[in-house]
Amino acid sequence: MKDSKEFKPRPTLVQIENELRGTFVAVGVLLDECFYRGSGSKLIGVPLEHREQAISAVDLNKTTIGRYLPIYYRYAYEGKVVPGYEDEINESGDNMERLADFARIFQSDSSYFDLCLDVASLDVETDIGHLSDMIDRLRARHDLDDGSSMSILDLALLADMSDRSVRNAVTVEGPGRLLVDNKGMVENAEARRWLSGRRGFVPTQKKEFPESLDEYPDQLDALEIPPFVHQRLAKRFAPHEIDMALLDSVSSPNYDGAYTEYPEVVQRAAKEAGLPEQSIQAALQQPIRIRPQDCPGIAKAISVDTVWFTTQVMSALFPTQTDMLLNPSHYLNDMPTLKLEGNTVEVILSEAMIQHGYLDLPAHAKELFPTDCFGTRTKGDTGKFIELHYSGRVEQTDIRVKSEQTISPRKRFNAWYQKELRAQPGDRIRLSRKADRVYELTYLPK
Repeated sequence: MKDSKEFKPRPTLVQIENELRGTFVAVGVLLDECFYRGSGSKLIGVPLEHREQAISAVDLNKTTIGRYLPIYYRYAYEGKVVPGYEDEINESGDNMERLADFARIFQSDSSYFDLCLDVASLDVETDIGHLSDMIDRLRARHDLDDGSSMSILDLALLADMSDRSVRNAVTVEGPGRLLVDNKGMVENAEARRWLSGRRGFVPTQKKEFPESLDEYPDQLDALEIPPFVHQRLAKRFAPHEIDMALLDSVSSPNYDGAYTEYPEVVQRAAKEAGLPEQSIQAALQQPIRIRPQDCPGIAKAISVDTVWFTTQVMSALFPTQTDMLLNPSHYLNDMPTLKLEGNTVEVILSEAMIQHGYLDLPAHAKELFPTDCFGTRTKGDTGKFIELHYSGRVEQTDIRVKSEQTISPRKRFNAWYQKELRAQPGDRIRLSRKADRVYELTYLPK
């Protein structure tokens, strides 16, 4: 890792996905030139002379090492563990290990393979290195969470600093000093202490699904729906270890289309759902591939409310369109809010906000927030976190730009609105800036 890290912005998920697609195409170029003419085109599925078509023809969602990229990215950069993939984010996890090996084998080498990358339309100066950056950050975060000692480079990655700056911390005085052993390594407890004071460090957050079948979360996102289905099916239809192992295999990308006869655990779930066994496998796999018409059957099989589950799936598959149907007022110019005053903005809660947990702010409230905290609806396009303090809680979130008129914390507040506050339409929430990146939410009943 070069010491110019401080000048290199964090890559987006789109950049990492594009690099992996282009690397597959570059391997095709290598085969075309070194194996036999046309072999690379057969690998990719389109003639390699058409560069843009070749890259777009690579569907990462159908590859073994590409479909989990959003899970790896979320952990490496946002510090969030998608429930059910705790083993996969380990560098020794089956698919993570394959991805890391692939990236090491087919990397920019300042010689022949760079020419292959160039033919694949990847610029080695600007389009290469994003994948290895993610893998390095994932490994460093896992070592921190696993209790391992850390290197200076590991800490630089996690603190979003240059390694030169971290080395300088070894010699400073006071609480900002970093203690290293005689081998230049940092004990895990010391690494955690030092990182907690670094502005660029994002602590790991581990979400868990409820253990009881009588409970389920307020909401699920696209990455969480397949492991949630897996957990519920396991509780209902996999009483023995062999059943769990078979359910895991059906969920794995290694077994796409591998079954002429599905395991009994899948057959039982399919019978309960009234669906083909292929639909059960589809509901278990990343990325989300549940058909809308299958939602009622799958909801029955996992014992959840049909409307709730269908809403989660439709929001994951068609986020903007579903939000428009559920919350049409979010897309109108006359959304009822109060004006911005100083460091405070007050929002009048609508019925839709309470029902779906949003805190929609007028777009002119952007001036309250740091410019780097904004993200969009696009997968992987998130901003840096701010802190929200409310009712004794502290939550980290970025701010999503929903439309030209509306911004909103990505964090939702279903339980707070509905169970704790018992909020009603017309009640207000006041958002106040208390410090740099720190905000307080206050409930004001009407």
